[in-house]
Amino acid sequence: MPATMNRLALLPLDLPPGLRAIATERRFDPHTELFLQGHPATEIFGILAGRVTLWRVDESGAPCTLLLLGKGELLGSVSVAQGAPHLTSATALDRVTAVCWPAQLFRETVRQDSGLAQSFLQAVARRAVQLMDRFDDIAGLDVEARLARLLLRLCADFGQHDDDLAVVIDIRQHDLAELAFTTVPTVSRVLSKWRADGIASTQRGQVTIPHLSRLAARGGVHLD
Repeated sequence: MPATMNRLALLPLDLPPGLRAIATERRFDPHTELFLQGHPATEIFGILAGRVTLWRVDESGAPCTLLLLGKGELLGSVSVAQGAPHLTSATALDRVTAVCWPAQLFRETVRQDSGLAQSFLQAVARRAVQLMDRFDDIAGLDVEARLARLLLRLCADFGQHDDDLAVVIDIRQHDLAELAFTTVPTVSRVLSKWRADGIASTQRGQVTIPHLSRLAARGGVHLD
């Protein structure tokens, strides 16, 4: 179905009228793949609603989750820019609405439209920074600091305030473990410790952060 103009404003792209006119909305059920690693990049996607996990299979055959992305994020941008197969897989974590364009047409329009080219380059650079931040955390932090920084990012991207002004994130411990490159028992142990320290509380499918500053301290992050 055609995408509405105001929903396209969620995306970090300076879209010319031609691409706006042919933007197509698609919906994906939870756990549905938008694309798979190694497959041809025939489309580029922009997330309008919902969350998508970006993951890849390493050389040993083990899957590793790289990022959790929400509305306003592009999917497949690097592969479409290169005209290469997908470097990662993308799977809907919950119900997802996305807009898409044919990859070849999008690439051709980028070459012809300087405004789109600049905004697309910025989006690709943002993805590179996101991945570098993740790799830095994995390489240089212990699991507690890693989990703290991950939750801070999730609070910023997906958190909602409850009546007590705490930040609530809808996320399972299984998904936290994959994103933090650790195990579910380890995540459970850290969250139990934080619960006792008043840093976080949990219930099924949710994590609540009453004081972001305390969580930031565990991650070695200073909040302005």
